[in-house]
Order: sequence, then C-alpha cells, then structure tokens
Amino acid sequence: MPFVTYTYEELLEYKKTAPQQAIEKVRADADEILGRKTASVVDIPITRPSGDVHDYISIGPYWWPNPDTPDGLPYINRDGQINPATRTGIAPSTTYRLIATLARAAFYVGDNGYSEYANRQMYDWFINPETKINPNAKFAQGLPGICDGRSTGLIEFAPSYILFNAIALLESVGLMDSEILAGVKAWFSEFLDWLLTDENALGADNSENNHGSWYDANVIATAEFLGREALVKKICKTAYWKRILSQITAAGEQPHELARTRAMNYTFFNLDALLVIANIAERHGFSEFWGIDKVRGHCVLKQAVDFIYPYMLNPETFPYNEIAPRNQDAIFARSLLSVHKRFPDEGYAERAKPFINDSEEYMLVPRF
Repeated sequence: MPFVTYTYEELLEYKKTAPQQAIEKVRADADEILGRKTASVVDIPITRPSGDVHDYISIGPYWWPNPDTPDGLPYINRDGQINPATRTGIAPSTTYRLIATLARAAFYVGDNGYSEYANRQMYDWFINPETKINPNAKFAQGLPGICDGRSTGLIEFAPSYILFNAIALLESVGLMDSEILAGVKAWFSEFLDWLLTDENALGADNSENNHGSWYDANVIATAEFLGREALVKKICKTAYWKRILSQITAAGEQPHELARTRAMNYTFFNLDALLVIANIAERHGFSEFWGIDKVRGHCVLKQAVDFIYPYMLNPETFPYNEIAPRNQDAIFARSLLSVHKRFPDEGYAERAKPFINDSEEYMLVPRF
C-alpha cells in the first residue's frame, strides 16, 4: 500500500537521523494514549437529529450563543474565535492523528503495544457494531437554531491521508491486522460514495477556498487508498485549474484565505491540501502540478511558497489579519522541502533550515 505523502524509503532515512528528543516525545505521546479508552463517536455528548448515536455530530467552531435572545438561538458567527463549548474532543481528524502517533511509535521506538492499540482503535472507530461511526458527515458543524449540518463540516474528516499513511506504515512493518484493514477499507468505500453523491459533500466540492481543496485532497487520497485509479485520475484532470490556478494569484497569494481573520493559519491550511493533491497527481503522471505554467511562466505552487517566505522570516510584517497566531515552522519547512524536491538547485533546502526543529511533527512526519 503506498504512503500518501512520502515513501517508506524516505521514512527509513529520517529514522537514521531522527533526534532523540523527537523520539522520546512520540514515545511519551503514545504511552499516554495507551492509558485511555479508545475514542468512539457514540461518546459525543450531543443529541443527534436522527436519534442515531453512530452519526458524527459537531457544532461550527466559530459560532456562539446569541446574546440577544433568551435561548441563545440562533447562534451567531465570530470568525476565527473558537467557542470552547463546541469542542467535544472527539473528531475523525483527532482519531486519525491518534492512530498516526501510535504507528510512528511502533516504527521509531519499537512495538510496545502501540500497534495492538492502533488496530483496536481502528476496529472501534470503523467496525465495532457498538461503537463505530456511520460513513457520513451530515451533522458535522451544525448551527443551533439554523441548520443540522453544513458542507464545511467535512473539514473535520480531513486530513484522511494521515490515517492512510499510518496504515501504510503499520503494514510495511507487518503490524497491520489484515481483517481490520479490510473493515476500514469497506467503511471508506461507503464514505467515498457518500462524498461523491451527498448534497452537503457536493457543497464542499463547489467551495472555492480551503474547503474545496480539502474535498479534493480527501477524495483523491481515499480513492488511491481503495485502488480506484479512475477516480484518482478524474480528480487529477481538474484539480490543477479548479483548485490551484483558481485560488493562487500570479504573485502567489491565496485571496480567499488571506481575507480571513486567521489569514496565516488558513494560508498554510489550504496550501497543505494543495500539496497533498499535487503529490498524488505527480505520482500518477500529471506533471503540471509541479511544472512551469504555460501562461504564468512559473510553477504556481512554488510561487505560493515564495509569497509567504518573507513573512515567515519576519512575521511582524504580515499585512493581513491573524487573530490567533500559531507556530507554523514545521508546516513551512515541509513546504520548502516539497519545492526543493522538484527544484533541487534553487536553495530551498537551505531556506528550510531555520524552520526545522526537533519537533515530532517535523522530524517524524516528513512530507513530500
């Protein structure tokens, strides 16, 4: 099974030089997970409109009770300001990262029960009749007093490639349970059919910002995971102009993301999805994603990385809103190294050095 965003050989190279600090962190994180009950969608403490506790449900993170009404309805939007009451601690993306942490620990530290727990978590999340999640996102990011779910809720199922990388890693070292893998594939086959046909899902497909990018990234990664080559190529044939050319200006800006109150965060979030799409497309023979655009005369993704580079060096010069700054060094280092892989003689590896640290996120999860 292929890794989505790097190869097993690249991971082996990282293992040779991974700093002990990073390995100890992944060990500590995985050990802490071993002491928990496995995550389950049925434990989300929100009543489902369907009455089925197996349906995933969440509330839009930037939505708050209305201060002008007795019951707080309808909720009102405060873009970029997360309402802590909307966070249940249980989301598909959170579960995927949990499984990935266990898989990395099994690879870097040795299998001290990590793979067994990872397989059990996948069984409980996707297969166990008592605890599994239904293959849809129809009640994700609903808005009390307004709607039960929205197309934007699909973002909580991203990035699925993290799970697929974790499964590929477990399989490559002989630690992935084959029956559980079959069950996970069966779940994603149903979920993919939902993504391709449901009204909310198609709303995400039609989005012109990061929601559209992550729709394609999830569909293409899932299709590759399931061996649906025709669908992979279908996404590849449209994603360059539909996602990259339409969202990145000639100067490398991402206007839809820069208009947000968390402009830096969303710039990287969208770029993340576009790099996943480009990586998979390149592997399937679509060269335009990292090629020189015939109209613009440069590589569009490379230009997007170049645009944000001076602001990463001097964040105080960033001329857009960022109400919740985050450390983006690890993500940017991976972005620069993605460019370096395609343009090895242009100094991008050297530019990446100031952003490389000993964090688990960078050193143990290379992304190309």
